Parts: sequence; structure tokens; C-alpha cells
Amino acid sequence: MDRTRRRSLIAAALAVAGSALIAPASGQAANTAGILDDGADATLNCNPGQIYSQGTTSGEVPATVDVGLPGGTPVVITSWATRSRAGGGQGALKVMSRDAFDGNAFTATYTVLHTSAVETMVANQINRFSVRIPAPGGGEIGYMPLGTTQRCRFGPTGAQQDDNVFNGVSTGEVGSQFNSNAQNTFQHINLEVTFEDDADADGFGDET
Repeated sequence: MDRTRRRSLIAAALAVAGSALIAPASGQAANTAGILDDGADATLNCNPGQIYSQGTTSGEVPATVDVGLPGGTPVVITSWATRSRAGGGQGALKVMSRDAFDGNAFTATYTVLHTSAVETMVANQINRFSVRIPAPGGGEIGYMPLGTTQRCRFGPTGAQQDDNVFNGVSTGEVGSQFNSNAQNTFQHINLEVTFEDDADADGFGDET
């Protein structure tokens, strides 16, 4: 084998080895939780200074919104999004634990576990933001509008028609508790997150 051909084969082998090192592990995929308004549904107002989250009057949390499984593998949220309407506004993603639920009064008590930075929304489009927020299995997501009233919930169709939006006054600070209720029935919060499993709980997703 001549020297030129030998060098070409070595270079090709190194390229393959290098790509294997930087490629993500096979069989892993990011997950999404939550639902974004598709632009056709009527959107409903959300007041600043309150956190809006998804729940049902039975106390269960729809699987489409539950971040991980209770007591299961921790996750890392890598992005979040909401569809803003006219006026834009500011807001932040919240990750919470539900500490108590009263099935008779349809009220719940939450603790804020994590928060994103406050983001400014561009009106009339989907706004998506990159984050790295560790969350426990079973953590719930919520949206907190700031500054002005925004349209952050909508009347869903199909399988989500029986859902309810919980909301309550909160400072939004990590570690704070607040009480919430499910007066906003047959609605869905306009919020979506992307997350990865974090089996070693190092604060980084298993894919990244």
C-alpha cells in the first residue's frame, strides 16, 4: 500500500471515530410537555402577579403537562415557549411542586421550585426561550405574566376539553408558597416546555 493511500485511510478512520465521540447517544429523545394555542382558539386573559398552571378538578395533572413521573427520573428543561397575542408583555416559566389539594374546594397549594429569567414577548407569534432548569420527576410547570394583562390561556378542543387552569397570586420567588384555585374550567394554559431525562442528576440533560 503506498504512503498516500495509507494516509487517506488513517484520516477516514479518525473522522469516523471523531463523529462517534460527538454524536448523541442513540435511543434518547427530548420530550415536550404542555400545549400551545394553535392560533385559532379564542385566548383568555391572565393577570400579572399570578401563576397559571394546568390541572383538573380531580387533582390529577394531565400527562401532557406533567414534567416527568412523580418520584421518577429527574429532568432538565431545555426550552419553553408560549404564543403571545397583541401587546406582547413579559413573563417567566415556573416549575412547582403541588403540596396539597382540596378536591371539595378545588384549591391547591404550590411551592415554587425553579424559575426562568423574565422574558419579553414579541406579539402575535410563538416565543421560545432556551433554559437549563433542573426539575424533579413530577414537577409541574406554570406561567407568570408580569407588568400587563396577557392572553395566556385558551378554550381547548378535543381531548383537552375537560382540563382546567389553576391560578393564584404569587411573588414567583423560588421557595415561596401560594394558594391556587381551578375557577377557570374547560381551559388550557398556553405553555410548552422541552425537557430531557437527567438520570445522574448533574443538572445537564442526558442528551447534551
